[in-house]
Order: sequence, then C-alpha cells, then structure tokens
Amino acid sequence: MFALEPTTVGILSITLVFLLIFSGIYVALALGIVGCLGAFLVTGNLNVAGRLLSSSAYSNVNDYIFSVIPLFILMGALATSAGATKDLFSACNELTKRIRGGLGMSVVFANAMFAAITGVSVASAAVFTKIALPEMRRRRYQDRFSFGIIATSSLLGMLLPPSLLMIVYGVLTEQSIGMLFAAGIGPGLLLIVTMAIFIWFRVHWNPKLINTLQTAENPAPTAEMTTATDEVKAGLAETMASDMRVRWNVVGKAWPAYLLMGVVIVGIYRGFFTPTEAAAVAAFGALLLYIRLRGLRVREMHEIIMESGLMTGSILILLLTAGIYSKMLALTGLPNYLTSAVLDTNVQGIVVVIGCILILLLLGAVLDSVSMMLVTVPIMFPLVMQLGYDPLWFGMVVIFTIEMGLLTPPFGMVLFTIMSSSPGELHYRDLLMGVTPFLLLLLVNLCILVMVPEISTYFPKLIFG
Repeated sequence: MFALEPTTVGILSITLVFLLIFSGIYVALALGIVGCLGAFLVTGNLNVAGRLLSSSAYSNVNDYIFSVIPLFILMGALATSAGATKDLFSACNELTKRIRGGLGMSVVFANAMFAAITGVSVASAAVFTKIALPEMRRRRYQDRFSFGIIATSSLLGMLLPPSLLMIVYGVLTEQSIGMLFAAGIGPGLLLIVTMAIFIWFRVHWNPKLINTLQTAENPAPTAEMTTATDEVKAGLAETMASDMRVRWNVVGKAWPAYLLMGVVIVGIYRGFFTPTEAAAVAAFGALLLYIRLRGLRVREMHEIIMESGLMTGSILILLLTAGIYSKMLALTGLPNYLTSAVLDTNVQGIVVVIGCILILLLLGAVLDSVSMMLVTVPIMFPLVMQLGYDPLWFGMVVIFTIEMGLLTPPFGMVLFTIMSSSPGELHYRDLLMGVTPFLLLLLVNLCILVMVPEISTYFPKLIFG
C-alpha cells in the first residue's frame, strides 16, 4: 500500500471538499467521502479509514449534549404552530405603534423574543414573512424596506440563545454551551438596538418609506380640536384609558410565550438546570402551550414531530461526517502546520481574524450556515486560539459573520425563504435592494464586535464568574 505526505493530503482535502460542494454534492456526503479518502491516503491502510468512520459515527452523535438539538427544534415548532409568534408580534406592535416606524421596530423586538423560542434564523424569516409582511403592506410600508427589516431581524434567531449555531460551535470546539448562550446576549442586544435606531433614522430621513397617510379615523389636528371643552377632554381621557386596557390585554395575551422564554433563559443562567435539561423542560412547556391554544390535534402533532425529526437527522448527519473530516485533518497535521506557518511570519493576529471573516463572507454566498461552520471552524479555531484570542469572542464573530452570509446572494438562504413564504408576488431584485442597506448596518455591527471583545465576554463573566 502507499501513503502521501500528510500536509499535502490536508491541503488537497480542503480543495476537494469545495469542489464536491460546488458541483452540487450534499455537504455531509462530501465531508464523509473526503474524510475517509484522506485517512486512507495518509496511512495507506483502508482499515484506518473504516475505523475512523465507525468511531465518528458512535462518538460524535452518542453525546448527551446532542439531545439539545431535537428538543430545541421541537420546542420552536410547537410554539410556532400554537400561534405564540403571532401573539408576540401583536404585543410588540401594540407597545410601539405610537412611534414613527414603530411597526418595523416591533418586527425586530418580536424576532428577538421569538429567537428565545426557536433558535433558527430561517424559521424566523418564514414565520415573520407570513405574519408581519401583510400588516406592513396594510400600513403602507414600502416593500423593499419591509423585506430588509424582516430579513435582517430574523438573524437574531441564531445570535440570541438558545442558538443552533452556538450548540454546533460548542460541540466542535469543546466550549461550554451555557457560556456560549451567555456570550450571545451582547451581540444580540447590539443588533436589536442598532436596528431600532437605524429604522427610526431612515423613516425620519425618508418619510416615504412608510407612506403614513392621515385618514378620516385619524384626522390631522385643527384649531377647534385644540380648544376642546371639558366634556370632550373627559371623553378623551376615558378613551385613552380604554386604549390602555386594550393595549395591556394584547400584551398580556402573550404571557405563555413569555413564560416559555423565562424558563429557558432564567433556568440556564441561574443554574437550575443544564442547557440540555432546559431544552427538555422548554419542549414540554411548548407542548403544554400547544395543547392549551390549539387542543390535542393528533395529525398536526404527527407532522410537527416528523418535521422536527427530519431537521434533526440532517443536522446530526452533518455533525457525524464533520467529525470524520475533523479527525482526518488532525491526522494530517494541517491545523498545526498552518498555525506554525502563521506564527513564523509574525503577522498580527487581527489580520488573521479579518482573513477568517473574509473567507466566511465569501462562503456565505454559496453555503448554508451549519455547513459553513463545520467546514471552516476545525481549521480556523486552533489557529486563532494559538494567537491568544478568547474562544467565546471568536465564536460570536464567526456566528455573526456566518449569519450575514444568509443574506448574501446568490445562495442567501433567508432571501429564498422570504420569497417562498411571501404572500403575493415578490421580485428577487426588490429583495436584494431592500436588504443592502441593512447589510451595511450588519458590517458596522461586525466591526464593533471585533474591536470591542467585551460585548461578547461581559455576560459570561457576569453570569458564570
């Protein structure tokens, strides 16, 4: 038998993975094939490749932490089917409706709360396209502006805990899932605040974005109206009190969703249970919420469980084959070789980090988020750690960058999700034009995250010490 020089095999394997992916082969299949082939070429022994496959199939999936994935996916599916998302959007809309651009802000705030239930950006994009877009059209928001708000705010699904990408990153890098969840709070809040400010600024700079018109039910104030009698003032006060009761009824209607979010977040950060236990409790809570709001619909429940199982299966297969690929790379010694080569050049660490960001942005145009992380993190993480950077901070930078890739053409999974979920005709060009200003906002956010690591590390230190 024969064997090639290990580093050469490592370099060739990376090239082959991307060639296979770009040719249309499923990412999991490409990783598995290249992993086994690379192990064979390094050792010259077919049995080694077989043992690599069998050990990865067992050790990579037979882990307690992996039960988080199906449980959080099931929780999000049950809560969405129960109508919790619509209640959250109505509550946020009620609280912001007196602010100019408030409907757009309500989409951001509702997406932030929905992120604590689902943890998947694509799911957020699909749900809020169906719920928010008709209301934004009714309120005369320009479609391009609406698309940008919905698409960008859906990224909060992966930035705020519980996040599927954080779980995958934690598994790949052996970092605490709870610490990663805490690290995501800062970047998530940063995006929420900057998006709200950006929406407010744009609607004041260009009022035509929302085309708010005075109607007979909401007439412009006149001089006679400002000199109202005491009786009219009393009537206005009574109307305001009635409006306040209606407002709090709408806000209070979403209390089951608030409770579900509180169980996950407080339970993890107060140490009542681990992320896996929190996922189990939250999934059970979502089941109770579904039964309370929808009743026991066996057929619909069967569809929810099947969809959750299919999504879980696809993710676990990706993790399994990524494990084979990662072990093959370790066998070639390529990560150590790259680390030594970079350290020998005395290049500044921030240059390496920027290089990683640029690679992820380019890959975001053609790969989905989980696949991108599985392909790149095993190579990037050891290198960046040798340069002395915080693993939690780097994780947030990677996740934020990967999320930006969900909005970049030609792949842009969130963009296609919005197109497929949109009620009525939607042109891809309008979608791209609407998202472009928000991509610039995301780029500013990413620069802030890179330059201020404390945004990602403050909450883990505050919560866990």
